[in-house]
Amino acid sequence: MKQSLRPSYPPVPEGLGEIEEIFGRFSFVENSHALITPDSAWVSQSIIRIDRIPLLKQALDCHRKIETPLTNAMNELAAAGLGKEIRSCEGCYWPRHKMHDPKRELSVHSWGIAVDFNAASNQPGTKGDMHQGIVEIFARHGFYWGGNFEDPMHFQYAQGY
Repeated sequence: MKQSLRPSYPPVPEGLGEIEEIFGRFSFVENSHALITPDSAWVSQSIIRIDRIPLLKQALDCHRKIETPLTNAMNELAAAGLGKEIRSCEGCYWPRHKMHDPKRELSVHSWGIAVDFNAASNQPGTKGDMHQGIVEIFARHGFYWGGNFEDPMHFQYAQGY
């Protein structure tokens, strides 16, 4: 487990065990299309709506522990003049299996610790066109870029999973 990058940030987990240790373990019910319904007590304790995120014209549901790193990364993007590079945000909390495949493990979106940007031009399996400045800024705030594993729209607050 990496240490917290800043006092107000949670440690960056490495692998499933540390994800569950930091962000919580939950039971869930399988639904159709590889979607899941996590335990409602875990959801009410962990997932929050973030209404004011710099550069975004939408609220996001995310794990409460990543509100500060996500907001700070977006503030830094705005200060660096990279706001125009965020053309869309496809969300954060989306409980499901990885790549919508029920045979795979849960996606980090199930914990609300990942966010996707610019999906139209950054589809899985492509190189995409994510601006390197976005990748660098998000890395400074603990987010690992999905372009490292052929999912260039994806930024997750975890590694090794």
